[in-house]
Amino acid sequence: MYSESQQEPQGAPNGQARSSAHAAVRLPAEGEGQLNVLEVLHAIRRGKWIIAVTLFLIMGGVLIYTFTVAPEYETYSLVLIDTNQSSNISDVLAFASEDYGLYNELEILKQSISLADQVALQLQQQATVPGSEEPLSILTNDDGDTLATRQIAAQLLTKRVAFSLLGDRVSMIRITANSTQPGEAQLIADLYAQQYRLQSQELSRAEITASRQFLRDQEAKRKAELDSLETELARFMRQESVVALDQEGAFLVTKVAELDATMQETQIELGQERAALEALTNELERVEPGLARRIASSIDNEISALQARIAQLQAQANEYYALDPTLLGDEAREPALQELTTRIAGLQQELNQLSAQFVGEVLAAGVISGDTGLARVTELKREVVERTIAIQGHQAKLDVLQARVEGFERQLADLPRKSIQLAQLQRARSAVEQVYKFLVEKLNEAQVAEESELGYVKLVREAIFPGKPVRPKTTQNILLGLVVSLIIGIGLALLRQALDHRVHQPEDLRKLGFSVIGVVPHFDQIIKTDFGDRHEIEVDGRTYSTALITLYNPLSPITESYRGIHTSIQFSRPDTVIQTILVTSSGPGEGKTVTSLNLAITMARAGRKTLYLDADLRRPRGHVNLGIAREPGVVELLFSEAEIDMEQFHLPIEGLYAIPVGKAAPNPAELLGSKRMRDLLLKLREQFDVIVIDSPPVLLATDAVLLATQCDATMVVAGANRVTDAAVVRSAELLDDVGASVIGAVLNRYNAREASRYGYGYGYGYGYGYGYGYGYGYEEEGYSEITEGSEAKKSWKIGRFK
Repeated sequence: MYSESQQEPQGAPNGQARSSAHAAVRLPAEGEGQLNVLEVLHAIRRGKWIIAVTLFLIMGGVLIYTFTVAPEYETYSLVLIDTNQSSNISDVLAFASEDYGLYNELEILKQSISLADQVALQLQQQATVPGSEEPLSILTNDDGDTLATRQIAAQLLTKRVAFSLLGDRVSMIRITANSTQPGEAQLIADLYAQQYRLQSQELSRAEITASRQFLRDQEAKRKAELDSLETELARFMRQESVVALDQEGAFLVTKVAELDATMQETQIELGQERAALEALTNELERVEPGLARRIASSIDNEISALQARIAQLQAQANEYYALDPTLLGDEAREPALQELTTRIAGLQQELNQLSAQFVGEVLAAGVISGDTGLARVTELKREVVERTIAIQGHQAKLDVLQARVEGFERQLADLPRKSIQLAQLQRARSAVEQVYKFLVEKLNEAQVAEESELGYVKLVREAIFPGKPVRPKTTQNILLGLVVSLIIGIGLALLRQALDHRVHQPEDLRKLGFSVIGVVPHFDQIIKTDFGDRHEIEVDGRTYSTALITLYNPLSPITESYRGIHTSIQFSRPDTVIQTILVTSSGPGEGKTVTSLNLAITMARAGRKTLYLDADLRRPRGHVNLGIAREPGVVELLFSEAEIDMEQFHLPIEGLYAIPVGKAAPNPAELLGSKRMRDLLLKLREQFDVIVIDSPPVLLATDAVLLATQCDATMVVAGANRVTDAAVVRSAELLDDVGASVIGAVLNRYNAREASRYGYGYGYGYGYGYGYGYGYGYEEEGYSEITEGSEAKKSWKIGRFK
């Protein structure tokens, strides 16, 4: 419908024989809908202020933040997770996968509140930045209020400290601290590393510490008991005048004292084993409650029986050693003792085999629910079984010793009363003395073992004093802000373009299916520059609109635009002579009247007898632009029966006539669609080569639709950056519905300067600084320039236009 290939021959003057096509329903052309770089650039150009404002706001915020926020410093310390360092928990970190231990330690650091509390306490004690009197910032909130220990710990875990693995193949953890004070960041990183190392030490020493504490308590208790017994023995010997026991009594007392000491030593060892078992049980209970009790209750009775038999045989062997200590290590001199030691070794080997077998069964039979896959749990289970077996062995030994003590006590009962009392006191003192010496030795061993346990965390590197802040990163922030603001700004510009359905470019009209028969640049700037932004000028007593560029400057590029429109009209329908041209638009303010007048002037200057007919009976502007009277006009001619005297409508331009609208009419649509109007047009056709009819907008009244059926061609004026594509499409539909011959559209008020920057030149690649060829003073063209004072005014003699 709107392109040359869609036009059909018109057999009748009104063009009703033409077939219609629906303008709104159209298949997209090849490549349509794809990204058009020129359109994107155009959208960016049109949205330059949006981009500029976005850039200003975002970059302003970024700069304010970057240069006002307190600088932040960062440093880190390094710790090594060394599982070979600890003699007691060598498998604490050995998991099914070698990396699991490190990840678990990493999580402990991230989640441990107790560790954070310890660091917080250290910070509170420090109070100031090392080497200065400046208070630590972490101790107070933004309002200056002092924070509690737990609040400081929360700040550490959530904001101030971060933990990460140093690498895939390195068992090191990086402890990173940050602060607005460089000294505080260094202090926090070092304190965290130190407290973490101390915590690992405490964990590694847990079993040894439990044993040492038990031994210390027993040592103090036995020391007090020994002092009391020595005092009691001395008092008894003074009161009873007893000096010593006889040989038999002394022997019995010595034997019973030795057995008592051995029993107490065994009880102490039993207590140590139980303390260690309790520490293991507590740790294992955290994995699965009740697990340690189930393991302990499942110890095999055969193991217990073997332990009892071994204890009996060892007691018999001890009798030989008591009589002759030189037999220790030289049992071959006494065949009976050698047989005892052989039996003990055999039973001990059998016990070891049964114990190992039982440990394996416990670990493999699944005494726990679920498989954690942790070697530490396996190690804890093994130690619980071994400690339980050892406890039962000590208990069996105690039972044997108790039976032997009871035998000797029966022999002591046969001694005289004073000897018995003296024997009992000496026995008790001797036993406690031996036990006390044993406890002192064991306590010293435990203390040495505890001190030698260094833990599995080793401090590799202390934090370095940070010389430069890590945040804010000025260059990065500025670049990032620039990129983000440009992305957002361009995005908003493209969004605006996508939401903007106005017609801007000739391509917009082509996409809607129109044939673009001409593009008229925006010439308000020309009028402002050359006419002082006046809307009217006076020429030979007649007032004309300054928008009639073709009248004043036939050499200007804008006049060339109208000449191009004239040419396009002539060749739009090569099989038909176009005599009547209807000029309309979708809505008001798109420049249809100015286009009609300039087009009529251009046709008249081309040597064609041209008539401008103002048929806009609603808001006529033609007579105002031409400086002529409104009446008589079209309305008067419609009701006149006399012959039309066209000379009354002749303008001082050769070949140009103009019929204004006439007086106001109450029913414009009925008049324009009447037979009188058709008859008038037929009469005018006989007198003119071409008739340019200015009609009301299509969407505001039916006048243009009615007139379009009586014209050879209809031309739609689209105001650039003003009319929407929906309005243009709807106008086309209305004209199409009545069979109007729409030859195309003219894009009016087009910004040629902007288009030339993006390749939309269309032959208008000039700037406003170009000499428009007004040729003021050219007498052959009828121009002259008049100067009054400092103000230059233009005046034209149009005598030669006639």
